[in-house]
Parts: sequence; structure tokens; C-alpha cells
Amino acid sequence: MSLPDAVLFDLDGTVVDSADSILGCLAEAFAEIGVDAPAAALDRTILGPPLSNALPPLVGDDVTEAVLPVYRRLYADHGPAAVRVFPGVEAIVRRLHTAGVVVAVATSKSQVNADLIVEHLGLDDVFATVCGDTPDHARPTKAHVIAEVLQRIGNPSAVMVGDRHLDVVGARVHGLPFVGAGWGYGLPGELLAAGADVICADADALAGALGLSAIAEPSPID
Repeated sequence: MSLPDAVLFDLDGTVVDSADSILGCLAEAFAEIGVDAPAAALDRTILGPPLSNALPPLVGDDVTEAVLPVYRRLYADHGPAAVRVFPGVEAIVRRLHTAGVVVAVATSKSQVNADLIVEHLGLDDVFATVCGDTPDHARPTKAHVIAEVLQRIGNPSAVMVGDRHLDVVGARVHGLPFVGAGWGYGLPGELLAAGADVICADADALAGALGLSAIAEPSPID
């Protein structure tokens, strides 16, 4: 693949490993409201879709409505500090930016928390825009988020990179090629079944899939 005009990155499970921070804050939130959460509600498999969609089948609408505001408060307070960038991914984002590719975040995470994470990690200087869901859930699907990102960056030819089947679905709505982050939170075979064009096992494979292999890496500065 030659370098695309733009690359849209999912956040959780693609750019950052946020499982411990999300599930830890969620466990705290359940404890604060006095609910003994089922194991499935604190499992990595719920990561990816908005929690407002993932939790109701597991704990019901009433508990979801009670726990999410508490979770969001706790996460905003100390969640971003526990997030780490997956090995090699920051270098790819920066190399794309240096090469003139527009890089953006397209996440189902709340806009507030997405901004907090990107700023905490010091990546706000490379992402042209960071887009998440709004407080009134006006972007309920990944397709809605991608639509907003494409509008912000001027609708160039873009590639979507993500780790869950909903990322593939959102990309397909807009006719975008999809590159799977095989190191993320997707179940075995999930991205393949969803129709990902390419699935990368690690950051080196992702660099090749995005056309960076033809561009020399910057020399280290002594």
C-alpha cells in the first residue's frame, strides 16, 4: 500500500492499552453504587463498543444508568494515568504525521476522556483531530464518529485502523479500507469474520500495511 492521505485510529485496543484503567474504574463505580457486578461486566470482551451499549444486556438499563455517571467521574479523575501506548504505535503515528499524512482519532469513547488520554500521552501535537461520543450520545456508532472525523479533516482518502468488528462496520459504511490491530481486544477471528482487509500482528506489520516501509525511519538524535 502507498501512503494514504489520512489514517483514522481507534483509541482503546489500537493506540492505547486501556483495559486496566477502564475495568478498574468500572469496578470502583459498581462498588460505589453498591452493585455486585457479574464477571462478564468486568471482562475485556466488553471493551470497544460504548459502555452504554455493552452494559445493559449484562446488568440491565437501570444499573447502567446509575453506574455510568460514576464511572465517568472516576475515569476522568484517574483513568488516563493508567493508560499506556501499545509498543511501536506512537512511532507509527509520528512517522505518518512527519510524512504529511493526516492522522486522527475516531473512538466510541466519550470526547472528554479521549481528549484527556491523548493529552496525557503527549500525542495532541500529531493528531489533527480527536473525535469521540458527545455527552448526549449524538454519535452512537463508530460510523457516526467516522463521519464526523471525515467532515473535520475534509474527507480525504482515508484508512481506518481498529481492533473490533464495529470498527470494520463503521469503516465499511464510509467505504474506507480497514487495517486490523491484531494486538487489541478483539476475539480470535473477529476481525477476519468482519471483513478486515488486512490484520496486523504488531506495529511492524502495521507500518508495512500503511506504506511506511518504503520511507526511511528518522535517524536518532544524539
